[in-house]
Amino acid sequence: VTRLRSDQLPAWRGDPYRPVRVALEGHLRTLTPARVAALVDPAAELLGPLFAGIPGVPTVAPREADRSERRTERTLEALRALLGRLASDRPVALILEDLHEIDAATRHLMVFLARTAGHLPLLLIGTYQPDALTRAHPFRETLDAIESGPRGVTRVDVGPLGQTEVG
Repeated sequence: VTRLRSDQLPAWRGDPYRPVRVALEGHLRTLTPARVAALVDPAAELLGPLFAGIPGVPTVAPREADRSERRTERTLEALRALLGRLASDRPVALILEDLHEIDAATRHLMVFLARTAGHLPLLLIGTYQPDALTRAHPFRETLDAIESGPRGVTRVDVGPLGQTEVG
């Protein structure tokens, strides 16, 4: 299994797709530039800017910002396809921590993956602090959307951890 794990907050607070980018970047940096290019090239226009600086990621000429809804949808599809290409070698476990702090783009990606990536050997694992979720917290809507989707969801409630448990 290929484990892709995000860093913990606050390093990525408010940075679109940052937890997923960090999880993928850690793995991409272990691959040859040729393999990275093969993984990223099919959607270089969308993925290149997200993973700039990683050897093998194609340099894409800057274009006028495209803020359309379709570009967002295409980015979600490109990230899912990248995970799918990775998973074609062996199953992927995407582990994201502190989901109660993620940005809107990452929330949309999580729902998108939970609803549309059922055909992939992909396991999504997320952690969040339930006591951080107020009634109006945006992650509540994300959880509802994920749990009402077609893919099976298992929630494991873990009580508060002490210093001994977290190291």
